[in-house]
Amino acid sequence: MHHTSILALNSAITWRRNLQMTDLVIGRKSVTLGEGASATAFAALSLMSIFVAANAYTPEYAFHALLFAVMSAAAVFAIVHRYFGRENVLPALETDDGKPNYNMGPVKFATVAAVAWGIAGFAVGLWAALELAFPILNFDLPWISFGRIRPLHTSAVIFAFGGNVLIATSFYVVQRTCRARLAGDIAPWFVVLGYNFFIVIAGTGYLLGITQSKEYAEPEWYADLWLTVVWVTYFLVFLGTIATYRAAYLCRQLVLSCLYPDHCGAPPRQQCRNSDIAVLA
Repeated sequence: MHHTSILALNSAITWRRNLQMTDLVIGRKSVTLGEGASATAFAALSLMSIFVAANAYTPEYAFHALLFAVMSAAAVFAIVHRYFGRENVLPALETDDGKPNYNMGPVKFATVAAVAWGIAGFAVGLWAALELAFPILNFDLPWISFGRIRPLHTSAVIFAFGGNVLIATSFYVVQRTCRARLAGDIAPWFVVLGYNFFIVIAGTGYLLGITQSKEYAEPEWYADLWLTVVWVTYFLVFLGTIATYRAAYLCRQLVLSCLYPDHCGAPPRQQCRNSDIAVLA
């Protein structure tokens, strides 16, 4: 009996040791704080948006609330689907050869979105110009009247096209200059996707007549609130990336040299060129 107990104990210890070694080699998948918090927040937003849509006073506001509900539900699905499809561990900050493992997914998405919004914005501008010459082209429809598509054109070119260009450029530059992966796992994607969802809300608001009647600041308060959340997240991602840079002095030197060429010392410009090459290599 005693011998059997010892064998059972040894077997249990061996099994536990093998399980621990398997965990070290394979790694157990767990929900990250970003995944859990994001999925929970989007689920709550989806339920709240459905409630708002059911109690909205006008069909236009109900439409926007339904857009928020659909977007939030899609975000929850995307986060859950990504969790089951990703590796057990998040992408490493560096590759096997010691180079930074840049996160270029959000950069590429924002670049493609900028091209798409640019084409759409220029097309709307052309149609608005044609309506000035041929008013019949508005077909007596309030949604495509000149007074509504004119601000849609300017906002699409400035904010949709230009905004995506600036986001893509800044996310690319901060990674390359600081030689660090974008901070956060879901946050960079939330910035680019959330900003483009703001464009959708703002653009459909122009066509539906839901605006504050302020030039270049026409989206309604809930669109502004959503954009504030996006911009705060963008700011945190940017600061988090800078905080994890690998070459502290060179990164600071490169940024300051763009503003103060003499900051680098003597000979200032030659040192700034060398820092540029060292940081961007």
